[in-house]
Amino acid sequence: ARGITLDLGFSAFIIQIPDWFREKHGDLVSPYDFLQFTLVDCPGHASLMKTIIGGASIIDFMMLIVDGQKLIQTQTAECIVLGEILMDKLIIAMNKVDMFPDGGVKSPQVQAQMKKLRARFKHTGFGPYLPIVPVAAAPRGENDSVEEPYGVEDLINMILWHIDIPNREVQKN
Repeated sequence: ARGITLDLGFSAFIIQIPDWFREKHGDLVSPYDFLQFTLVDCPGHASLMKTIIGGASIIDFMMLIVDGQKLIQTQTAECIVLGEILMDKLIIAMNKVDMFPDGGVKSPQVQAQMKKLRARFKHTGFGPYLPIVPVAAAPRGENDSVEEPYGVEDLINMILWHIDIPNREVQKN
């Protein structure tokens, strides 16, 4: 009723494998034309840690969505702690950057928020140099209309650059 996520959520997207990615990973991707990414949305509340830990067993990579205006909230910090325990790699998607007065990824406000995030992550196992990608998933235009998202392609490229292709057993004898 309150819009709180209590279970793992799943969604997926498929992209065509870029040439640079094919060159980087060679034989691992040579038989394929596309990559599928399955997103597992874990609930962000301390009382649901068991569900989150169960979900992490099927996750290869962590992407943390952070509100560009609010930055680290209580449940965000809880996710970071779990991420430190369960994951090796993290990318931050700093969302809602369109809400800053002068908008845009290169604005001084966005850069200042990224600097604050790096300072906070300096004290985590991920360190201050983790990838942060400014995005606007549903930017608002005139009359509060939803415009085309921006930064999403940059986010996908950042994921591709940092991901390791897991060795999956596709056939069991």
